[in-house]
Amino acid sequence: VAPRFDRYRLTAAHNDRINTIQFNLPPATKPFTNAALTYPDVTYDQGMETRIAGMTFEFHHARGETDDETWVWCPDNRVLCTGDTFVWCSPNAGNPYKVQRYARDWADALEKMAAKKPLHLLPGHGPAISDEGTIEDALLSSAHLLRSIHDQVVAGMNDGKWLEDIIRDMDWPAMDKPWLQPIYDHPEFVARNVHRLYGGWWNGDAADMLPAHSHDVAAMLVSATGATPILDRARKAREDGDLQIACHLVDFVRKGEPDNKEAWELWRDLFTERSAEERSLMARGAFKAAVREAEARLQELS
Repeated sequence: VAPRFDRYRLTAAHNDRINTIQFNLPPATKPFTNAALTYPDVTYDQGMETRIAGMTFEFHHARGETDDETWVWCPDNRVLCTGDTFVWCSPNAGNPYKVQRYARDWADALEKMAAKKPLHLLPGHGPAISDEGTIEDALLSSAHLLRSIHDQVVAGMNDGKWLEDIIRDMDWPAMDKPWLQPIYDHPEFVARNVHRLYGGWWNGDAADMLPAHSHDVAAMLVSATGATPILDRARKAREDGDLQIACHLVDFVRKGEPDNKEAWELWRDLFTERSAEERSLMARGAFKAAVREAEARLQELS
């Protein structure tokens, strides 16, 4: 835990900035810069046991959302305290803004919890569960989700695929249970995080190894084709329902011609539409940040 606190201090300004994006907060919000951290005076590596008020509490280390998670088992009452290993939504094993997550280790921890046969589950967020069958289903279905994504990504890597092809070919596991809804993280983010753990950052495109700045590339493209045909094609993609392609096309123009008001208006409208449709809070945060950026730029250009 202490090294994590040290990292928070080291990157406080960065964490403040990305949290304003992730959680759609006012830019002046500074939870990390202003945080008063109390360092622990007792730590453990794998596990620790203590007795309080005549009851036994087992502390178990796990790697999941972070590499320093703790879940607690109370054998006397068969009570499981999961911390953020279970939070009533799809596991936050992707998070595009933060440090490495550990999908396979997370699945291992969930399976170890289920093996305890808990009668009561107290989650890190959301209501408690006091039905043995529901608890087992919640833990094991969450583990299955993570393990399926992890194993497919690793299999794709070993088959010689690059990340974008792995993402395209994924057979996403069912997420129809109430505790598997992708309302915070997104399954694609989990897949990307698994790849980051094992495969580094290169995407397989030689042009992206020691690349030019994206604004310079965009400026060359727009100067060669003109902005109008690119924006027209983006509008057509939007009409056809392909918002992803539309955003990529507009991105070239807003970078290549940063004073192009038409591009910024379309950028704003596209991400307003995408944020309204997106369930994942983390994705919505980025989309809404794009809207704010466009509105600020349009104000400057008016």
